[in-house]
Amino acid sequence: MILPSPRQGRANEPHPDTTTFRAFAGAAAVLFALDAAWGGAGASSRTSAQNPPEDASPVSTPVVEGGPVTLPGARRFDIRAKSGLEYRIFVAAPPGPAPAPGFPVIYFTDGNENFPVLLAATRKQSREALQAVVVGIGYPGEDPVKHRERRAFDLTPQTSEEWMKSDAREMGTFKTGGEDGFLDFIETELKPVVERRHRIDRSRQTLFGHSFGGLFTLHVLFTRPETFQTYVAASPSLWWNGGSILMEEKSFLEGGPAGKAAARVLLTSGELERKTAPIESKERARLLENRRLAGSAKEMVDRMDAAGVPGLSVEYREFVEENHGSVVLPAASRGARFALDDGRRTTPPSGVRAENP
Repeated sequence: MILPSPRQGRANEPHPDTTTFRAFAGAAAVLFALDAAWGGAGASSRTSAQNPPEDASPVSTPVVEGGPVTLPGARRFDIRAKSGLEYRIFVAAPPGPAPAPGFPVIYFTDGNENFPVLLAATRKQSREALQAVVVGIGYPGEDPVKHRERRAFDLTPQTSEEWMKSDAREMGTFKTGGEDGFLDFIETELKPVVERRHRIDRSRQTLFGHSFGGLFTLHVLFTRPETFQTYVAASPSLWWNGGSILMEEKSFLEGGPAGKAAARVLLTSGELERKTAPIESKERARLLENRRLAGSAKEMVDRMDAAGVPGLSVEYREFVEENHGSVVLPAASRGARFALDDGRRTTPPSGVRAENP
């Protein structure tokens, strides 16, 4: 069910206004940083405002207050899933008519925070006009605590409280185990809504996720690989639940769901994720070291590459001087390029590339 906006006149149509940065309070600064890194106009205009010419007169210069900053061409709408859970969906589509096969589409988790980042990255990698439909999956409201609780449920396997209190105690306790229900929502409820609004090429569907989202992306690949054709897992939380995702990987590589569909896979991580910062407490350092015992994204790519699964193409990228949080910026750029490249390869499948785009 598509939920109406408070200002809507019709119950089943989203509000036509462009999506505003009010929906992305935690991501606005990130988007401007991304634009600055790419030399965008947003950075230069902000710098000028912060450093006016010496002869500027703030008293005599008129200022006309405008509305919130918008993302042109972007829309949002809410959906109540059959499970009763509500989702906020952020969508941007290329201008003009779709090609005969339809547009490629990139679905990604953590839409409240990451939609501006992924949209900007996809536009930049398109070089001209946006070349893919971009769909961010988020949650209603603007409470980041509630968003974190919802994502933790949607993106994880069932996890015991005992394990969480021992190995993830700094995160507190929260409900887990919603990953399969979340995937069902995407496949049977969200995709049909998107496809009614935009012509989609079902042979070019990408799933992108970071951290817990990366863990979820790998879960989908290992258990229902036919759901998407391209998978981008940025800094996946391989350590979660005692590394249970590694058992799914083992089943996949030994012939479980493997072979049902061809898939292109990109795993990424930040250089600093392999290191413990000097400022970390001994307790925190011990927790981080235990998490590394689950292995790295690079090691997973090596195993997948060595398995020689027919139709499976895997790559790994490491980004210089990026940590678990900051890595989402270069990962978004590289992931968008990977999704749009449509299988054209420029590096060996398991080649480690340290870069900072």
